[in-house]
Amino acid sequence: MEFSDIDDATVRQERGDAMEDTKQSNKKFYMNILYVVWLLGLFLFLLVMGNWYCVKVYGGNLFYIAFGKNEVSAEEKAFLKE
Repeated sequence: MEFSDIDDATVRQERGDAMEDTKQSNKKFYMNILYVVWLLGLFLFLLVMGNWYCVKVYGGNLFYIAFGKNEVSAEEKAFLKE
């Protein structure tokens, strides 16, 4: 049993459509990866700049200030009163 020219052309068309769908899918996947990498880079940049600002203005890093570790202890209060 042999395929006719029409059947062969149909198979080639379907194969081409499948390849095109795969290319589109890969393109969307890579665009999503680039978007995530860009957002991660932006987040890290803002984190570094925020930390730099806190060190310059408040004298401690961002996490130290954000979590309240910069509070004055009872020993330090007693020392300051003396």
